[in-house]
Amino acid sequence: MDGLLGKVMFKKKPQLSIEQKAKKCADLVVDYSKMLANGIKGDEGLTNKQFFVVYIYCTALNYIVIDRQAFGMMNDNEREIFSDYMHLGIQADISRGTGLKKETVMEL
Repeated sequence: MDGLLGKVMFKKKPQLSIEQKAKKCADLVVDYSKMLANGIKGDEGLTNKQFFVVYIYCTALNYIVIDRQAFGMMNDNEREIFSDYMHLGIQADISRGTGLKKETVMEL
């Protein structure tokens, strides 16, 4: 994932702004995390509450992986913008997908 993700998302592409890259990565993180959490839920028979916790942990882990990639390929200003937008995108997607308030997502 290291090389491929960097080549696809973090190269300087004039057609994609930092905000657009962040949105694409946030969508990727949320979709992949949901897939992982659903797999774990099916294997372990989790309750909905347990599923949400696993989903948020999967999301946090995937966020960290993507953010580390950005750290190595963007300057400090770009990375800060990217991280902020990706964080907000993930928070909004989880809130919308689970019905949890954005503040609750942040606490989790």
